Amino acid sequence: MWAIYLFLTILLLLLTILPKIQHSHWIFRVPEFGKIQITYFIGITFILGLLIDGSENLWYYQGLLMVMLVHHGVTLIKYTPLYPVKTYSKTPIF
Repeated sequence: MWAIYLFLTILLLLLTILPKIQHSHWIFRVPEFGKIQITYFIGITFILGLLIDGSENLWYYQGLLMVMLVHHGVTLIKYTPLYPVKTYSKTPIF
């Protein structure tokens, strides 16, 4: 179970870092389109980490997952009703 947890954590870290590389090849752009799904998998992996009996390094990986969750959450919050929207007042032009 510990090996599956480590594999998922490293895979999710890789999928989080790849879109930050400025290259036009498809392998770098594809993870950007699955940001919502990656965020859900990060949450599921975090909960999985709480349920397994891992090593003494478990909390480092949990912290890494939490940082990735916050990073994706900050990006995705802009597309929800929770994000404040600028309102413009209607004033006469003349």
